[in-house]
Amino acid sequence: MKNRTIDFDKIRTHVDQYDRRTKWSWALELFACAGIIIAVGFGWFSVENPSLLFQIGMAAMIVSAAFVAAKIATNRRTLSSDNWTLLGKINIQIEKREKEEKLLRSIASWYLTPLFIAILLASYGGYSHRTGHYFPDAGLLIYWGACLVLYIGIYYFNQWQVKTRLTPLLAQLYALREQLKDDVDE
Repeated sequence: MKNRTIDFDKIRTHVDQYDRRTKWSWALELFACAGIIIAVGFGWFSVENPSLLFQIGMAAMIVSAAFVAAKIATNRRTLSSDNWTLLGKINIQIEKREKEEKLLRSIASWYLTPLFIAILLASYGGYSHRTGHYFPDAGLLIYWGACLVLYIGIYYFNQWQVKTRLTPLLAQLYALREQLKDDVDE
């Protein structure tokens, strides 16, 4: 029999903590999307005679938030079945983490870009509706720049999370799965 080099209890504790943290994190994202949809809806209907550009911007914001929420909800589901074995549970955790890694690595395309475009459209539409001008002023340009800096920060933060937390956790889970497969084969 081989020497045990992997501490299952330590990995399980780490995975459980990570799982709880990510559930709350994704739940917060879903709550934020719902809040955006509600706030934008109220904002949209509170404006008298909104311009077409403003309406397009508000619709884009609602569609973007709904798209982000749907992407999070559908991509967090696991297809692996829990057959009440340790290997089954590890496979579920691996599938969850792989899906999360895929979501976080591609966050610019499904999360940041649609919402940023919607922010540009909605704020520009509101600005032109409010002022009657079509060339943005310094305040709107600064707002767009601040949003861009924030979104770049969010992108790099998520890539750092993948590199420092998710990839090492996946490596531990892969090693544990291989060890269990080896033990079963013996």
